[in-house]
Amino acid sequence: MLELYIATAILGGGLVALSAFTGGDADVDADVDADGGDAGTDVDATWVPILSMRFWTFTLAFFGLSGMLLHWLTGLAVTGQLAVAAPFGLLSGLGASWTLRRLQLSEISSSARERDLLGVEARVLFPISSTSPGKIVYRAREREAEILALTDDDSPLAAGETAVIIGFEDGKARVVRPDRFLPPGDEDVPA
Repeated sequence: MLELYIATAILGGGLVALSAFTGGDADVDADVDADGGDAGTDVDATWVPILSMRFWTFTLAFFGLSGMLLHWLTGLAVTGQLAVAAPFGLLSGLGASWTLRRLQLSEISSSARERDLLGVEARVLFPISSTSPGKIVYRAREREAEILALTDDDSPLAAGETAVIIGFEDGKARVVRPDRFLPPGDEDVPA
């Protein structure tokens, strides 16, 4: 039985390590997306952990690890080792896949927050050009936050200038001067 514990610990632990160090994400889930104009919905099909590669990876790793420890550190018979290692592996796999799923869903909701920031004015903290990111500070939900930004304007934005967030790309805000939103000929209208 020790050979089974070692094999599953190596296989599961190797997959966990590979995923952690390469950022790999192999998972099977069913999602249904619908989008109509500005109204969008995201419906997640019933989450079934046994269809998740994460579940099996962590289950194998912790089944094997707990089985090895029980074999080496206790006097339990093989059936006792299995009676403890199997549920421990299953609960570990369930807990890990559930936790990672929650983190994945919160990442999706952060992109929804990005949509909420479109059109928000920000103050330039560090100069911004189209090729060299700077930093802006904006106010949202009664809190100030800073983020790296690039501009779509032809000329750089200096520290202290006002900018408007028009999008996000690669984790950076895309900003322009507010006068880009004025109709032609209205640039001299006092604020």
